[in-house]
Amino acid sequence: MDESPLSLPGNSPSMPNVQAPQSQYDFIEVDGQYEIVNVPIDVEDDEDDEDYNLSDFSESDDDIIEDFGMEDDGINRAIGGKQLEGVWNGEGDSDHGDSDELRSVEGSSDDEGNSRPRFPEFNQRIGMENVQLVKDKKFASHVIFKEALKEWCIKEKHDFEYKHNDKWRVTAVCKKKCGWKIHASQTQMGDAFQIKSFKNIHTCGKDHKNSKISSRWLANKYLPFFRDDHTWTANALKGAVFRDHEVDVTLDQCYKAKRMAFKMIHGAEEKQYERLWDYAAAIRKWNVGSTVKIQTTNDVFERMYICLDACKKGFLAGCRPLIGIDGCHLKGITGGQLLVAVGKDGNDNIFLIAFAIVEIENKSSWTWFLQCLLDDIGHVDENGWGLVETFKDLMPNAEHRFCIRHLHANFKKDFPGKVLKDAMWSAARATTKNSFDFHMDELKKLDVKAYEWLVKLDVRTWSRHAFNARSKSDTLVNNIAESFNAWILEARDKPVLTMMEIIRVMLMQKLQTKRDHMRRYEGRVCPRIYKKLERIKSEVGHCISRWNGESKYEVEYIYGGRYVVDLNERTCGCGRWGLSGIPCFHAAAAIIEHGEQFETYVDIAYTK
Repeated sequence: MDESPLSLPGNSPSMPNVQAPQSQYDFIEVDGQYEIVNVPIDVEDDEDDEDYNLSDFSESDDDIIEDFGMEDDGINRAIGGKQLEGVWNGEGDSDHGDSDELRSVEGSSDDEGNSRPRFPEFNQRIGMENVQLVKDKKFASHVIFKEALKEWCIKEKHDFEYKHNDKWRVTAVCKKKCGWKIHASQTQMGDAFQIKSFKNIHTCGKDHKNSKISSRWLANKYLPFFRDDHTWTANALKGAVFRDHEVDVTLDQCYKAKRMAFKMIHGAEEKQYERLWDYAAAIRKWNVGSTVKIQTTNDVFERMYICLDACKKGFLAGCRPLIGIDGCHLKGITGGQLLVAVGKDGNDNIFLIAFAIVEIENKSSWTWFLQCLLDDIGHVDENGWGLVETFKDLMPNAEHRFCIRHLHANFKKDFPGKVLKDAMWSAARATTKNSFDFHMDELKKLDVKAYEWLVKLDVRTWSRHAFNARSKSDTLVNNIAESFNAWILEARDKPVLTMMEIIRVMLMQKLQTKRDHMRRYEGRVCPRIYKKLERIKSEVGHCISRWNGESKYEVEYIYGGRYVVDLNERTCGCGRWGLSGIPCFHAAAAIIEHGEQFETYVDIAYTK
């Protein structure tokens, strides 16, 4: 495995051989020059879309991808070096303006002085919203005619089937055989497709099912809704289709339509991996100081690490030396894992430090991620799962804490029940050695094997009384990392580039909002910590303080317990003050008795 530098276009690692959707193009001649016309790709679908099958992902004989052949339609052929009047000009405009209304038959002459009738023309650019079909109307091609026919029949709530369907003629009849019929064919000049006959009378009733409404049609029609709301559900789409068109569609169609719409919006998922090197270069250029690393194996993408400069500096300048790490599954078709490292700022808000996309969550990927992290921030104290060996290798002196919730998940496999759970949690919450020993003895009385299971663990990884006070955190669960994973949930099912952009934008907005809030805040202690202090003060009335004449107090809690509070050392016998950096209610009683401001004894990590 090697760390790949920035690749030039064409040199990026190869990806799975999946073809991205391509646009259809054709050349038309205008005044002796050729212009390229981009033709919509999704204008016709397989008629049979009722069942959940692969028909929606492949093109039928009716699809524009296979049918489209404007070079055979002879569009805009010039006669005598001049373009015919009254013929579609390839720009969506005709000599008669943009209107799709009927025009009267007028005489016109070409360069040879011959006159011919002028027929109404269909403007694809504006006409698809309200299709009107009449005899003699002209269309740019048989494909455009079939698309207009489908839109018209969906609007009229009637289904049809083809009797003839090729590049030169299209004949459609009512699916219920009621007598409705339309026939169109290529004009004699070969310059357009024209309705030659139209029996527009239905004797059958309107239908709430239509085979022409396919998943691809739904994806195209409701693309703006999916673009505006990534959480728009298949059920919501089904309801919208019935409200808008009074047609029932299946949930399978809606699910496939949603996938197609996201593919149109985000591009082929595999193709986005080829653009990661350009994305990395853009981050380095526009966010100077950021770290982006890409690792490949045999020229195939494997891992990517990102640590933005603002996150790096913000953690080192304003967060406690505690990092929560976690991994979560990515829900895209290529799979993978998202590894994150987060801290807590002075206001106890989640603060993202770095994240990485890796192939799988194991020792190798975690070692790579944490080594990249150490290169950026220098050292780490962490809550995690399954990382003991990694930390022994990379950070032998770092304090490693288990998430107690995950620890109990393993504990209960052999020792189930609420009684044992409560006993284990009581031992974990203990902030003094005496309290810890008491709760462990209680657990031993309940189940000796459960006691022995816990004793085998390093107590410094799971009980508060043994935690190092340097990090100023008494947290027992890894909720900061898991909360972040929940926060970015909407991004985890997106293609890789889209996901990273969603995370970046969400992070940028969050940091800006928090920064503006703190600029307006006038207090010394951060607002969430101030609220904690107010709750702690409410317990002061249950304490009796006795001063020793210097910096120490003996504080008696009326519900049991006496503790020594040292204001100079900022410690309390209960252990909570030194562990968290926030005075406990015993310390609060002593501080108030001493006539000082409670807030001045809060650790600097929580100040503005």
